[in-house]
Amino acid sequence: YIDCAIQLHQRGVSLESVTAIVCKTAEGIVHRLWEPLDFKRNPPTEYAAKFSIPIGVALGLLHGKAGPYEFASGFLSDHNLMQVASLVEYEVDPSNPYPNSYTGHIRLEYKGGRYTEHEQPFLRGGVSAPLTQDDIDNKFLDNLSVARCNDAQRVLDTCNAIASMQGNYALIEEFTMCCN
Repeated sequence: YIDCAIQLHQRGVSLESVTAIVCKTAEGIVHRLWEPLDFKRNPPTEYAAKFSIPIGVALGLLHGKAGPYEFASGFLSDHNLMQVASLVEYEVDPSNPYPNSYTGHIRLEYKGGRYTEHEQPFLRGGVSAPLTQDDIDNKFLDNLSVARCNDAQRVLDTCNAIASMQGNYALIEEFTMCCN
C-alpha cells in the first residue's frame, strides 16, 4: 500500500478534494493490518504508527517516502498527515490472491465522482520484484540517517568491502569504530 501511495505521489496526484482513500485488501489480513481502523488512523504512539497502514499511506502520498526519517519524532503532530490518514479505508476484494501473492491497491476518490488509482500485483522486494542493489543501499543509508553514525556512506562502503572479501573480517573493527 505504501509503494502504491509513493507511485501516486511520483505521478503528482493532487490530494485536494479527495473524499476517500480506498485500499483493496484480502480478507485474510484485515484483522492484522486494518482493524481496529480508528486506532490505525489515529495511533496513540509513534511506535504504533509504524504498524499503521493509514499512516504509511499518508506518508507515501504526502512525502513520496515512508522511511525512518518520515517516522522521526513528532510526525504524529502533523495535522495534514493525520487528515490524510483519516481518509484511508479498506475494501475487501474477494478475488485477492493472498496468501499466494501480496498485492497493493489504492484508489483516491474525489468530489464529483472522479478517481485515480494505482495497483501493484506483488510485493516490492519479494521474488517477483526483487530490490536492486541501489534500492538496498539507499534503504541502508536511510536507516543510518536517523542513527547516531557520522558517516553512513563509510559504513556502507565498509560493509561492501567486508562482503566482497569473503572471509577476511579485518575491517569489522574499523566498521565498529566508525559508529562510536
